[in-house]
Amino acid sequence: NTGLDPRGYRGIRKDVSQYFGVRYEYDQTTGKVSKSLYPTTKEYELCGYKIRIHPKEFGNPVGEVGKDVDFFGQFRFKTHSGICVLVGGEVDQLSAYQMLKTQQKDKKYDEIAVVSSTIGESGTSKQAQAQYEWLNHFKKIIICLDNDEAGKKAAEELAEVLPKGKVFVMTMRRKDPNEYIWDKNNEGA
Repeated sequence: NTGLDPRGYRGIRKDVSQYFGVRYEYDQTTGKVSKSLYPTTKEYELCGYKIRIHPKEFGNPVGEVGKDVDFFGQFRFKTHSGICVLVGGEVDQLSAYQMLKTQQKDKKYDEIAVVSSTIGESGTSKQAQAQYEWLNHFKKIIICLDNDEAGKKAAEELAEVLPKGKVFVMTMRRKDPNEYIWDKNNEGA
């Protein structure tokens, strides 16, 4: 009942979605994405799926999810040590990675790691504490949470638990990374 094609959902490209193993369920009438299934890993091994029912409701997960699993996307950056960008959620992770990958195309730079919490922005600091050893391998950790009051509060809490001397906070003009690639006024949710 699922596929790997986001069908333009929120501006996410198919190659990016496939790279992170995201699956989609489609509405049988319209053919549009009705659910996203985000894989969760523990010690880089698949252990479950977090399910998002569109537009923004979370259904019963499959397998193990929560603060004890890896960050979403972490399995792709097991040995990275340069720059890590921490964003607010799975859609923002895919969006930020897509923008950075496009910008780095044909350049000889190391890929920038982009990950998100699997338990929402307010829980990012708890998950970061569990992933401290992995985060400490990076030279720079950029916090890029939503540009709203909740995101700013979560960023402050997150900065407190990350390795000292490596943390930078990004300020965006828009609300979140997805708003840079998706015009919600011209596309369906």
